[in-house]
Amino acid sequence: MPSGRSGGGGGSRTMSSRGSMGGGSRTASSRGSMGGGGFSSGPSRMGPPPRRGPAVVVVGGGYYGSRWYHHPRYRRRSMGILGILAIICLILAIVGLASMSGAKSTMADIQTEHDYYVTMVNKANANAANYGIVTGKVIEVYKNDKGDKWWYTYQFDYGTYTGIQGQTYPVYTDAALNLSGTDVQLAVYDPGQGKDYIDSVPVDYKNTAVTDDGDYIAAQSSKSTGTMMMIIFIILFVVFLVGSFGWFAFLRKNKGGDPNQANSNGSNDANNNGTSGSTTASSQPQMGQCPYCGGRVSPTDTKCPNCGGTL
Repeated sequence: MPSGRSGGGGGSRTMSSRGSMGGGSRTASSRGSMGGGGFSSGPSRMGPPPRRGPAVVVVGGGYYGSRWYHHPRYRRRSMGILGILAIICLILAIVGLASMSGAKSTMADIQTEHDYYVTMVNKANANAANYGIVTGKVIEVYKNDKGDKWWYTYQFDYGTYTGIQGQTYPVYTDAALNLSGTDVQLAVYDPGQGKDYIDSVPVDYKNTAVTDDGDYIAAQSSKSTGTMMMIIFIILFVVFLVGSFGWFAFLRKNKGGDPNQANSNGSNDANNNGTSGSTTASSQPQMGQCPYCGGRVSPTDTKCPNCGGTL
């Protein structure tokens, strides 16, 4: 009896307010007073918010030194998007390859079984040794959800053996519902030599294609799903590569020195600029220096044109 597949077988600031008591008045510095003055709670002004500079990416190090790249904070989101794309690509690649590999293996096994039983039917029809044709009876018909196919169980006698049971592969259409209790022609194989089993398959299995098998149809669907995942993976991977090259190209365009030295360099440049000719200073605006990347900026700039830091 064919075996090996289910259903088949042969088949989430607060601001603290300071109040005043006893006739004291609030001053411009928001000091609270008690009894006309004498106790001060201190100024409440928090000052301007800190400037938001660019994020720093350091490449290299060790004997050959390192290169500092400045990445504007408002573009940090691009880094996160690239990271998410990388994770999605990895998942798609793993799942897609696993699905395709498993489906191919299943399809190959079903093809091998199909060829084996078609050959067995041919030998039985030719009255080859240990092969024969017997009449059995269909016992029960079952629906296989894979591929929307049907299979059935049967029983037959062969030689001194009686009540031998077997089952078909899920290759039948809805018409199989009418087979219960009917006779069926079976090809049988008795290996002999002390073997305690007799292999069997309906003779009409010879007329079915491997693509009629419900398990084969399900494997084809799984393979198609895996192929689609790989196509999506390739598309997203190309987007990831283009985004990565664009991000690194932006970093190279905005590369600068160690931002920890920017302020001291800025002071030195300011002093040097102060000793330069008065003619130049009077004819054009005094240029400043970015506190983050050390690049030259105009007094009217609100963002550094080099690294994107807020001034």
